[in-house]
Amino acid sequence: YMKTGYNRLKSFEVPGGGFDWYGRAPAHEGLTAYGIMQFTDMQKVYQVDQGMINRATEWLMSRRDGNGSWLRGHRKGSFGGQNRHPVGDAYIVWALSEAGHGNKIKKEIDKSYKDAMETKDPYIMALVANTLYITKDERVQKLMDELLVMQKENGSWEGKTISIVGSRYSGLHVEATSLTTLAILKGEYGISQLPEAFRFIASSKNHYGFGSTQSTILALKAMIEHAKYSKRTIDDGTLAVYVDGQKVATANFEANQKEEISIDGLAEHLKEGDQKVEVRFEGTKTSLPFDIELDYATRLPRNADECQVAISTKLDKTETKMGETVRLTSVIENKLNVNTTNTVALIGIPAGLSPQAWQLKEIMEQGKADFYELWNGYVVLHYRSVPAGKSHTIHLDLKADIPGEYEAPASSTYLYYVNEFKNWASPERIVIRS
Repeated sequence: YMKTGYNRLKSFEVPGGGFDWYGRAPAHEGLTAYGIMQFTDMQKVYQVDQGMINRATEWLMSRRDGNGSWLRGHRKGSFGGQNRHPVGDAYIVWALSEAGHGNKIKKEIDKSYKDAMETKDPYIMALVANTLYITKDERVQKLMDELLVMQKENGSWEGKTISIVGSRYSGLHVEATSLTTLAILKGEYGISQLPEAFRFIASSKNHYGFGSTQSTILALKAMIEHAKYSKRTIDDGTLAVYVDGQKVATANFEANQKEEISIDGLAEHLKEGDQKVEVRFEGTKTSLPFDIELDYATRLPRNADECQVAISTKLDKTETKMGETVRLTSVIENKLNVNTTNTVALIGIPAGLSPQAWQLKEIMEQGKADFYELWNGYVVLHYRSVPAGKSHTIHLDLKADIPGEYEAPASSTYLYYVNEFKNWASPERIVIRS
């Protein structure tokens, strides 16, 4: 797995050094900073090409503007793309400091420290606090004093605008809270505020992680560092599950137990609509981390009002013959007056139909998508950004391959780093005659 993942990650390097989302020059400053930090971390457990890290670091250092900020490429839509934005600057100095280059970017650190104190944005402040701890900068005490008092009643620290990847809402708050807890653990200052912070992080868990990939990784990093710090012991006890205040199941566990604690048969206690499910620990002082996973099937999930983008699909016919083509038209629309970041559209394809490779290549060449992939019954289109109020119309001429009656999975679109909010289109149906 490490080898497969490493080789995939290497493919994002571009000529001249640095990394881009789709492996096409020019490199992206924010993503390159993340790559340098990631590959430096990976060196602890896997043999990484040091030359690749050196090329990326040299390229990124060449992007300093001389005034404490970083130049940005022409791609403004994602991962710190805002030109000279404090978020992007703070993230880059943190990533480089984590990778051991903090002593080379003093002017850039000074600029981000000033940004943190002026914006009072907990996300930026947390990035800079981690940087100052790494570089043993005495200014961290003043910054932490101001950051710690910003904790909300639910235990979180809430970013004011967006994160480096464009996260908003829950994803942004998980990132800001995780970064703050990492800073607390680095300096062992503000330890008493950790329990509430980790309760917030745990409550943010859903079926695909702690929000986006970025917020999930930061949450896991924070949890691992906290586990190292706390070194808590486990007692024997009982785990109890409650639904709407009623105990419906229990399971005993032992302090030295290695096997998972699994409770089956909970479905009969759940019904349609909102319910409160609780896990309590009885007869013990132990409170173990736990995960509740619920799987269900629906033809058309509910749309999220908060989703910034929308999708519609339409087949030009509902019946065809084998060997003929059917046109599927999809419209991906930005509903708001701000540009999107990292937009994804999953276009459901009925199983008896197949997309044509030449047409997918043509969509890329015409700039109607930045990248595509085929995945589990979908044509997946990726966009660096969709301009405010604009839309993309995609025509797919699907070849009828196998006779039968078919229904596609529901199509959807969302922002990759705000993936808790999605917009759905009804499944398309087709009958293919022999």
